[in-house]
Amino acid sequence: MGLHVVPSPFVSNSSLEAAAAIADNDIWAVGSIGSGSGPFQTIAEHFDGTSWSVVPTPSGNALFSGVAGAASNDVWAVGRVDPYLSSEEALIEHWNGTSWSVVASPRLPKGSFLIAVAAPVSNDVRAVGVDSSSSNALIEHWNGVSWSIVSSPAFTNQSATAISADSSTDVWTVGSFGAGTAALHWNGVTWSQVPTARLRFGGVSAVAAISAINVWAVGVGPGVPTGGFSAHPTALVEHWDGTRWSVVASPNPNRRAITPCL
Repeated sequence: MGLHVVPSPFVSNSSLEAAAAIADNDIWAVGSIGSGSGPFQTIAEHFDGTSWSVVPTPSGNALFSGVAGAASNDVWAVGRVDPYLSSEEALIEHWNGTSWSVVASPRLPKGSFLIAVAAPVSNDVRAVGVDSSSSNALIEHWNGVSWSIVSSPAFTNQSATAISADSSTDVWTVGSFGAGTAALHWNGVTWSQVPTARLRFGGVSAVAAISAINVWAVGVGPGVPTGGFSAHPTALVEHWDGTRWSVVASPNPNRRAITPCL
């Protein structure tokens, strides 16, 4: 059976940025209402196996960019307050099975925000984003009681854009590292940098961890070289087999595209 469109509630000037499937009858999608420089309002929609519905979230000039759930009554959404303003701050909200509420995030410099979140279990949730005062990756951790900022040499000059976990001891986050891209891996004890496949340019920006030997990442690839640069970037798919990352061929509508050079 192929993909098909599932009707969603009509909310004017809204967009959805991320989704999390806890069960086939328990799926969340989050995003924002608003455009341009705002103001914005967070939006959360829920699928109960039959239809989608909008679930109220705390109001304010804010937006969601990531969502993950450890259980039906334990769902996290992250994003930013006062988006795109100098007063911008990280936003964390929690669903307890009945309602959404704001949960305090560690204090960060203005202009910092969160992009994505992974929740393999209730007392081990991790969120990634941007610290405006540093070029290093921002990673926050929920231990079941409170959120805290995690530090590690592995985060140096790394910009995290996505995170996924298949367990508390197998967490991946991807993003940019210097002139290229890399992945960060948590093995339950420490974070480490793991190089992704070497490309002329481009790299991965989203990741999904299925098991310790089956992780997928997607992004933008080299495309067609034209005058010393690629004018026609291609879709990029990379796979982790437990040992290394490698590029996996994928269909691309650009007929002039070529296979990425490793």
